Amino acid sequence: MPPQFAFFRAVLAIFCVFFAFALGRVFIQVRGGRQRLSRLAAWIFRVLLCALALLWRAGLDTLAIVTFVLAALALAAGAYLESRQREEEDLTREIFPPSEN
Repeated sequence: MPPQFAFFRAVLAIFCVFFAFALGRVFIQVRGGRQRLSRLAAWIFRVLLCALALLWRAGLDTLAIVTFVLAALALAAGAYLESRQREEEDLTREIFPPSEN
């Protein structure tokens, strides 16, 4: 495989892992009602596009397998971290009480 394609595949592998992490976060946000379903579909499309582009020329090789395992771990990590995140408390009314005129 020419070096240009190897570099391109490595960049795609990195993107696939990062996109999978974002997909995990958005999945939990959609489940909680804080995000739209179309955003989830967009991240799924990005992950699948990168995964298919990795398989396009070289097929299922070591880079593709390692990328898919890392993407699955990144997806789980993103979902876990997003599910553990607490919602921020809105203290505006307590800090600045409504004025009584």
